[in-house]
Order: sequence, then C-alpha cells, then structure tokens
Amino acid sequence: PVVGGEENSVRVISQPAELPLAKDNTAKIECKTTLDKFLYAPVEQGQEVGFHTFYYDGRAVLTVPIIAVDPVKAIPLKKPSVFDKLLANMRFLYNLAFE
Repeated sequence: PVVGGEENSVRVISQPAELPLAKDNTAKIECKTTLDKFLYAPVEQGQEVGFHTFYYDGRAVLTVPIIAVDPVKAIPLKKPSVFDKLLANMRFLYNLAFE
C-alpha cells in the first residue's frame, strides 16, 4: 500500500533471474520475497520497493530488486482554513472542559 498518495497501491516488477544449475539441483532452490509493508508517497518510477533473494542449498546466491513500474504522486497537503482552525480550537476547549 501507498500512504499519502493519489493512488493506494503501485504496480511492481522484478528483473528476470537466471541461475545456471543442473535440472536435478532445482529442488534445492528457494526464493524469499521481501517487500516494504507500505510506502510513503511520492513513489518514483523505478524506485526499489523490495527484493527477491534466491537461496541454493540454504545459501543466498542471488538478489533481484523489485521496482515500482509507475510513479505515485503525493497528495498535496491542504492548508487549514479559518473555519478549520476555529473548529479545532473548539474541540480542544471542549475536551479540556469535559474530560
């Protein structure tokens, strides 16, 4: 997920990975994927957001980055209006008086 962006998610892709192994050794290969739990906008096109790590017989042998396909723009912060400020002050005073 993307936090604070015009989109809630971003498409990702990783590069193809090649490991020169004999066919009978493929059972010893394991792949673990690590992704950020969430991203803060803006997310740039091509930004690394995680990686695949390939293990052979328990040893890391290759790491391939996972990158963002599309950019995600940040939502511009809205400047609070006079009414917003007045309302926030009223809530603050109410909480002081009744809590």
